[in-house]
Amino acid sequence: MASHNSDADVTAKVPQRRRGLERVAELLEAASVVFARVGYEAATMTEIAAEAGAAIGSLYQFFPTKPLLADALYLRDMDALAAELQNATDAVTPCPLHVIADRLFITLIAFVDSHPALPIVSDRRRADATPPVPGRPTMREQMAELMRRADPKPTPKQALRAATMVHVMMKGTVAAQVKDGPEGKQVIEDVRSMLRARLVQPL
Repeated sequence: MASHNSDADVTAKVPQRRRGLERVAELLEAASVVFARVGYEAATMTEIAAEAGAAIGSLYQFFPTKPLLADALYLRDMDALAAELQNATDAVTPCPLHVIADRLFITLIAFVDSHPALPIVSDRRRADATPPVPGRPTMREQMAELMRRADPKPTPKQALRAATMVHVMMKGTVAAQVKDGPEGKQVIEDVRSMLRARLVQPL
């Protein structure tokens, strides 16, 4: 969990023992709660430590800076999301492209709904021009690879276009702050319908 910030000499501590791993998990979960509640800029390390029921020194022991903590949370959630996208695709393939796209879209929406800090830490990375993690595919690249499992098989360019559409529609839905309830659910269904209708046609 190394930092991707300009201060390359400061890194997060990687625990080796079970208790350390458990403490890091608790701190990351607390950070998720606080970032979702007040946003990245307003969140303080003191507030995050209190949310975790930990001493501030324990937080700084593993994460010397707030950007390092946000990066670790981002990587944790992106790993979980990658697994869910893979599982969602495994459940329906082989199938047409629009079916895979639909499954990826609803998986993304559900994941962001249950991990509200992910868009916040993602936006922070973009605002800071944080480079991608070496050797790790982006979410769009992973979805494009999953799209290539469709039947009939799309070209790499078609798969990337479909993945981009899913990503953009998901981000637009999240940015619009669509809420639970009948109206919010209908908006999501409308977006899904547009996505399916476009991808039924040849790209």
